[in-house]
Amino acid sequence: MLSATNSQKQTKGLMIMASDKHGMKDKVAGKLKEVEGKLTDDKSREGEGKLQKLKGKIKDKAADLKDDLKDKGNKREG
Repeated sequence: MLSATNSQKQTKGLMIMASDKHGMKDKVAGKLKEVEGKLTDDKSREGEGKLQKLKGKIKDKAADLKDDLKDKGNKREG
């Protein structure tokens, strides 16, 4: 019984890592653009970075929602 619990924790950890990858690239690139804009006093570049970070966050939320809906669908079937 204990190994099943550990297995479930590992699976959940992998799902969290998988959902993180969806928007991670956009969040990192956006943060870099935002910092670059602040350092060079380029408000346009800073705004572009903030928008890209937001895009990454939205991708993460969409992936999480998709996974939640998939899990609920599996519970109804089983």
